[in-house]
Amino acid sequence: MEECVFLHGDLEKRPYRLEEVGLIKAITGIGAFQMDPIWLVKMRSKADKDPILKTGGLQVKGGFCAIIDPIQHDVIVKIHWVGFAVSNESIRQVLSEFGEDLEVSNDKWTVAGFEHATSTTRVVRLKLKEGVVLEDLPHLFKYGGGTSFLWPRVGHRFA
Repeated sequence: MEECVFLHGDLEKRPYRLEEVGLIKAITGIGAFQMDPIWLVKMRSKADKDPILKTGGLQVKGGFCAIIDPIQHDVIVKIHWVGFAVSNESIRQVLSEFGEDLEVSNDKWTVAGFEHATSTTRVVRLKLKEGVVLEDLPHLFKYGGGTSFLWPRVGHRFA
């Protein structure tokens, strides 16, 4: 997967044709992947992949086509049972052995009239260290006299 990218096209612009993507010279393989608007594309080399990833997306048939690295190093996790007095810095310290946190925030309540209330759940976006995978993160961990439960995001939803 080192040379591969996902192309996630606009549903409204289907069907797509290979020549509309504009990457033919750099592609050595392409095919639908799991769902209709998602394509797995193999580039000639990692050197061809990197500049394309940096663009973040392409315009195809007047619609946005996202370019996504299948080797995902950023993950989103929810940490439950976090006391109100626990700082985001404490969360950062606990997770620092697994990666660098990019963002820590309180989860939001969605109950009408209660959106202002603080939650005991934190949402953390984490850039995993080299060699660390999502499965390496502990589901339960202790810190400062408390125990928290880590819930990883898998795909487009939390598992």
